[in-house]
Amino acid sequence: MPPKNNKNKKMTKRTNSKRNGKSKTGLNRVEKSQVRQIIKQRKEVYYVPAYQYCCARASSSGFLQGALASANCFGGNKISTAGLTVGNTPGAISNSVNASGTKLYPTGGIKLSDGSNVLYPSCPIAGNKALVKSMLCKIRISATNIASVNNDINGIKPLDFRCVVFKIKAGSRPAGLVPSLITGATSAPSMFKNTLNEDVGLDDTVVPFDFEQLRLNTESLEVLRDFKFKLMNPVSASSTSPGADGYAIINNQNPLPTTKDLSFWLPTPKRPITYDSDYKPENWDYRTYVMVFASRQGPYTSTSYTQTQGYWVMEASITSRVQEF
Repeated sequence: MPPKNNKNKKMTKRTNSKRNGKSKTGLNRVEKSQVRQIIKQRKEVYYVPAYQYCCARASSSGFLQGALASANCFGGNKISTAGLTVGNTPGAISNSVNASGTKLYPTGGIKLSDGSNVLYPSCPIAGNKALVKSMLCKIRISATNIASVNNDINGIKPLDFRCVVFKIKAGSRPAGLVPSLITGATSAPSMFKNTLNEDVGLDDTVVPFDFEQLRLNTESLEVLRDFKFKLMNPVSASSTSPGADGYAIINNQNPLPTTKDLSFWLPTPKRPITYDSDYKPENWDYRTYVMVFASRQGPYTSTSYTQTQGYWVMEASITSRVQEF
């Protein structure tokens, strides 16, 4: 039997060790991915100007506006609402809602220019593309102060709030009809459905107890948030004994908070978007609606509910960030 050729085996090992030990030039696939991420994070991030609605503002100008007052809805002053529509202008759907009283206010934070095809100084992106990093919505609901005994009947009833955040569903509207948020008396899809599966809108007559049973019409709306909370109107009426001003309010109130802070992220595209010559998004349906409703918990007579319009205000803003692409 011939002897084994150990020489060739040793040479093979030596050759392989040289090949394995040879230093490589450039980056591997993982390293290249890491470098791309580093470069991406170093690109500039800018804040897009947005409206700031808040109380105690001496005057309103430009993006600095006063607090949002509640407006009547559902056929009376028993249920009230205030809301936001994402965009620098209200839009056609919001304009139809506001025809019976302003309920939806623009947020800003979308266009990168002031309408003159010139970029805002705060977001000088290069080119016509950008990545929308995030949009954070912040809201503060405040129950207003009660100082008169004439408002006893209102002050002892808690305020029931409902906050809904939604988008109009794309491609699911029958016959291409745009949903109507104001009424269920048309062939277009409505905003709400009642327990009888009937269409209901903001201008239709609904009492507070029935409103609590309404569900958002998910056939035409993409519901992002829908939650409830309670507040109580603070009281400053003096009272020392039964019969005095404010006694009924102070001694019958529930121990509930008077303000509520909300914050949530609004939907943004995963890919960079393209802007037109006026720096408005071309390939992104940015319209998101945020609406807050208020009603009183329980009636004060056998035939009537207590009003809510004028008993609360809303402060709001969004923080919109874009990154150069």
